[in-house]
Amino acid sequence: EAVSGSELNRPGLQQLLRYLEQSHEKGHLVACSRDRLARPLDPRDGIVLERRIEGLGWTIEYVSGTQRSGDVFVDAVMGLMEHHQGGETLRKLATDTIRALVQRVHEGEVPGGKIPYGYAKVLIAPDGSEKVISRRTKHRKLKVERTRWVAGDDGEVETIRWLFSTYASGSSAFASLAHQLNARGIAAPAGGKWVGGTIRDILINPVYVGDLVWNRETT
Repeated sequence: EAVSGSELNRPGLQQLLRYLEQSHEKGHLVACSRDRLARPLDPRDGIVLERRIEGLGWTIEYVSGTQRSGDVFVDAVMGLMEHHQGGETLRKLATDTIRALVQRVHEGEVPGGKIPYGYAKVLIAPDGSEKVISRRTKHRKLKVERTRWVAGDDGEVETIRWLFSTYASGSSAFASLAHQLNARGIAAPAGGKWVGGTIRDILINPVYVGDLVWNRETT
């Protein structure tokens, strides 16, 4: 559950393969359809998976979809097509999801994620009523609710402004800024001591100039 069918290394599938390999009795593996077995982004990976299962001594049967014709070439082509359709379904779903997210962001909504230091979250109900959730308050948004960020705790907002103005003056490095905040007894975003890395993360975060970035990966 919650693991994409495109992940051929997903735990459930690997558990199945181990069972098929270790079982002394061989027989039929039954799946509702090919996309229940896998939704590979490259349809050839689906054929390789099927060949691996057959190589372990099992016959694959699908309740729905193309049935065996007895012609190896025809069966391979039809299998390739169905695996391609499964991958296309994932691609279309991803495209539709991104399109909906972009539309909601254009309307001023925040798609999710951790509330940045200095901000608070506003929940907008279907009737238009609003409720402010502080940064440290845990809350799970309902599907019908919309969210946006606003300036949060006054002390945190002042700290953010001080950080940017002081760093922009060129008079302090990250470690020095952290030392000054700790000396003043101001708690870091997570509640402990400030360190140079936390300062850097804030100063390079585009949210503080009004730009929203999400779904970013670093490798």
